[in-house]
Amino acid sequence: SELLTNAIDHGILKLDSSLKSQPEGFERYLAQRENRLAALTSGMVSVSIEKSIEAGRRLMKITVRDSGEGFDYQRIEEKLRQDEQPYGRGLALVRSLSSRIEFRHNGSEIVAYYPY
Repeated sequence: SELLTNAIDHGILKLDSSLKSQPEGFERYLAQRENRLAALTSGMVSVSIEKSIEAGRRLMKITVRDSGEGFDYQRIEEKLRQDEQPYGRGLALVRSLSSRIEFRHNGSEIVAYYPY
């Protein structure tokens, strides 16, 4: 759900999570989200789920791709390692639960491999 929400909020709606760090920023973020969803005329998010086995481990491969321009995922991950922000925790959660994640197409596609 985190990958899908990120694809919609950031890929399709182009919302900026840094807004959440401002006073009353989370409320403003949600208001912008509602307004942009109401005004949305196009956009695409695809989700695929596959089972695979790698090195004898069963994995669920979840791929989420959106029609957005992507994002600088290396900068975001570096920022997450440096300081605590009221945003970006979802990506850290995805990383902690998966055996690995891959960013593709300039960040408009993410593949997470979850052991099960």
